[in-house]
Amino acid sequence: MPAKKTPNEIKADNVEKVKDQAKITQAGIPKTDAELIAAKAADNDAKSDDRFRKAYVLKSRDWKAAQATDDGSQLHENNRLDVLQQALNAGLHAQEQAQFDGAEDQGDKSTRLNYSVLVKVASEDSKAHEAVVPSSVLKDTPGGTTVQADQKQK
Repeated sequence: MPAKKTPNEIKADNVEKVKDQAKITQAGIPKTDAELIAAKAADNDAKSDDRFRKAYVLKSRDWKAAQATDDGSQLHENNRLDVLQQALNAGLHAQEQAQFDGAEDQGDKSTRLNYSVLVKVASEDSKAHEAVVPSSVLKDTPGGTTVQADQKQK
């Protein structure tokens, strides 16, 4: 049976655990904005280039149907808006509209649609008021709407 630890030994063990956790946390902190952006964007595939990336996977037949209907423009518009929202949720400010970067056949009857947007870390953005957000894109889209715009019309 192991010897019972004294309160001072328990305290020393806890201090070492906290120090070890701090080392892990410090080692995992990104050093540059690009590294922070890459860490916040799950779909970045380890790229560090100030772009937030997001991928959407859908059945290949649905992708083909969307392309046939309206060249996929409504699908792209929805996904681009979501990319802007996801970047904002991650603490990043979009500096432009999100863009479609291409489709990849996944070989399993699915297609991966890739989107990206140039971003800045929100805490480092000196021109936060100029960030591109979903509501500003909707407002400028024909037929688009926002809650604020709807309330003003009433």
